[in-house]
Amino acid sequence: MAVKQVNSSRSSATLFGYKGYKLLMEPPHQEFGQGMRQMTGFCEAVVQWLPSLRKSAESIPVMSWEAFIDEARDQVNPLANHDHFSILFSQLEQMGEVILIGNLIILSPSWLCSQVLGQLLSVDFITHARITGCYPVDDFQVAFPEADAMAMLEVLEALQLCIQWPGSPYLSRPVSTESGDLWELECENDGELEYEFPCYNFVERIEGLWESTDKRYSEGVYGGVRLKSPPGTTHMLHCIFPRLQIELRRTVLGYYDWQSDLYQWLGGSKMCFGAIESLITFEKDCDNGEESIDVKVRGPTGTGKNCFLFLEELLGIIDMVMLDVVPGLLIEKYLMSAYDLRTHVNPVYCYPPDMLMKASLENSGFDTQLWNLLANMPETLLQLFSFDADLEVKEFVCNSYGISIEMLSTLCVQRLCTLLDPPDPHGRDWCMLAVQLGLTNKISAIENSQHSRTSALLHHYAQEPDSSIGALIDKLNVLGRSDAAGVLMRYAPLYKVATDSGSPSQLTPTESSRTPIR
Repeated sequence: MAVKQVNSSRSSATLFGYKGYKLLMEPPHQEFGQGMRQMTGFCEAVVQWLPSLRKSAESIPVMSWEAFIDEARDQVNPLANHDHFSILFSQLEQMGEVILIGNLIILSPSWLCSQVLGQLLSVDFITHARITGCYPVDDFQVAFPEADAMAMLEVLEALQLCIQWPGSPYLSRPVSTESGDLWELECENDGELEYEFPCYNFVERIEGLWESTDKRYSEGVYGGVRLKSPPGTTHMLHCIFPRLQIELRRTVLGYYDWQSDLYQWLGGSKMCFGAIESLITFEKDCDNGEESIDVKVRGPTGTGKNCFLFLEELLGIIDMVMLDVVPGLLIEKYLMSAYDLRTHVNPVYCYPPDMLMKASLENSGFDTQLWNLLANMPETLLQLFSFDADLEVKEFVCNSYGISIEMLSTLCVQRLCTLLDPPDPHGRDWCMLAVQLGLTNKISAIENSQHSRTSALLHHYAQEPDSSIGALIDKLNVLGRSDAAGVLMRYAPLYKVATDSGSPSQLTPTESSRTPIR
């Protein structure tokens, strides 16, 4: 009898919890439904037609947009225009009927997720995959005979799991020259078309990739950045790194320059442009399990400006990958000690982003000194990223007092809204911040905003001529909201590169992931 009473009470509690959950989720569910388009007659007709289309393309249920549109006009509605198809694709994807990948339409999501990705990313397949991760088309056909290799590789390339490139160069042996030891590149398949799968690459890092004895860099310049994600999310970085390696390969292929080169192994890439070298590696702390991505750049004496711009381009590539793969993940940018990199000590001291931002806001700006606790010596903020080209870099770089609020990333703004939107017991919320910013006359308009009031406040503040990220940090500190100021100090851009610097990427990583504040 007692057991029955316990079970009954548990059932009641479970039932009450489930009902409470349904009641809690009902308003947002209704709001989400109201924002969605009603299914059109054209969409209903296409949904009924899709099973026969899937059956006709059973081996590889994939079509290009153009082929799908032509077929739908022929079989469903010859009068449908591009606007109709734009709405149709959005509705079909929301319903889970199809998956849109670039210019391809996956007609059967279950086929892609189970039969393709489930097999290609399985432990058994990876165990027997090529250790280099490079497959000629014929070899991939043998490894995955279930479908036509070329059609399958087109899908996988659209998913960014692989990338097509001519031949498979690998580092074979050092060649001694007057300028140092160079690594000779050989082509494994004599220019035959290949596909590189970084997720299958289990090649170990070879010796001699970043030696202190290389004569070209005995008096060279060094700099580097360590990228971390917030606590609790660091386990995601190792999943992103193969996708980054694909983007690095695409970048090198886009250079069309014999001087550019890329060598990749498990958890690492070495990218060179002429005499300037970079090392991009995935790192994991054995003590606490924290993951990070390290980006190091070095070059001969006198290449400081080019090294700085090269590092900025690499950071822009990483930011683009992060925005594509994990758009909701904030990234903290640590600057590595230039002295430690130059002397090849291990570990390298890294300055945290809030310390860097605090130093840049001092009266001395980028000339503010920071203390390297490992080397027990000072380094200026400018020395950490200028590659000994202090005067050149200083001419086209400005600190946060010269960066507009509009340069804040969407994620950073969202984090501020989370902190400042709720009423504060002491009144230190968005309303008091508006007073601090001299926008008292905008408070009534902001209160009537249907969206975040902090976001609306930042939108109005961005229109002010003297608005800047540095000024906003100062106002938040005066207000006593060090938590909100801390968000900006960790995730706002430390500097901005002027557009006339000659760099192909003028925005720092945080900036390039921004959207205008509304």
